[in-house]
Amino acid sequence: MRTPVPVDAAVFILSAATDSGPYVIPKLVAVHVRRGDYEKHCEMLAAIKAAWTSWNSLGVYSRDNATLPAGFDPAEFNLDARWVDASYPKLADSIFDPPYSAAYPHDAEGKVDPTILTRGELSFLHCWSRMDGIRDKLAAVRRAHPGLENVYLMTNGGDRWIGGMIELLLEDGWKSVRSSKELVLSDAALAVSQAVDMAVGNWAEVFVGNGVRRSTLKRRSP
Repeated sequence: MRTPVPVDAAVFILSAATDSGPYVIPKLVAVHVRRGDYEKHCEMLAAIKAAWTSWNSLGVYSRDNATLPAGFDPAEFNLDARWVDASYPKLADSIFDPPYSAAYPHDAEGKVDPTILTRGELSFLHCWSRMDGIRDKLAAVRRAHPGLENVYLMTNGGDRWIGGMIELLLEDGWKSVRSSKELVLSDAALAVSQAVDMAVGNWAEVFVGNGVRRSTLKRRSP
């Protein structure tokens, strides 16, 4: 089967694989941004006060004496004893962490003060990231990993949204921005197009996922 590659293959040049390490696409950050019907799903998750799950719970339950943000009722937020362990590593984006968005008062890194948000607002902004929030998050990732130059958007967003997101990121100084819709696939590869998209994310030097979605495992995000 012909190897599926993005339109601008120069952006995605794999480094040589070694016995001790996998393929890596240097200087690339891949970000998973689900759009489409996910907005309604995010509204539902916020309404039912869903907690983070599985790996994304790390940092929620692993902190010593964590203080709930405004809008959280301790009686409703039941901690699972299996996860209450301060030795567990903290992932970058737990529900206690401020989301990125210029829509609310924020700090120099673009993070919102979580104490001013209701639980619904906090959950929704994490789940349905605004374009400015995605830009600010990736800017923070770039500061933590100065070698990053290129962005790959793993997304089912529409052409207008993708075009706006690409324009915003290029204005913010990224050298190149590509999306899932630019993958050039053979007929056979179309049957596994989602796996191809995921492979690019897996090979990226840095991957940023969505802490709300259960199937997104954050790897190497700051």
